[in-house]
Amino acid sequence: MNGRLPDLYAILQVDRTATRGEIRSAYRRLLRTLHPDLQSGPGAEEAARARRQLQAVMEAYDVLGDPERRADYDRATAPVRLHSEPQEPFLLNWLPRQGSGSAGAFPSSDFPLLDVEALLEYFLRRRFPW
Repeated sequence: MNGRLPDLYAILQVDRTATRGEIRSAYRRLLRTLHPDLQSGPGAEEAARARRQLQAVMEAYDVLGDPERRADYDRATAPVRLHSEPQEPFLLNWLPRQGSGSAGAFPSSDFPLLDVEALLEYFLRRRFPW
């Protein structure tokens, strides 16, 4: 297993923002088209493919039809946002100087210094345990 979850919304052919009623309607529509009793004499390969699709549709509806399981699935498959929070004043993007003679030297004038008041405000806002 590759560790990735299948796209249940694509299986049911609905948007991620679909309502519960839209999900139910899509599920019923797909059941009517894929159910083996309603197939018009498919061959062995087509019947096997329809069974696999029907199983996937039923599993997708089991998850997306239940509000709690859908919320869990949405959290698990939510896109990862990089740098979604504004950067805090003391989390600066800088590379430490490398090489001899740089240890203990005062940073150059273009080096970003920390704002002590902003740093204290950050810890107080987040109730840092001291």
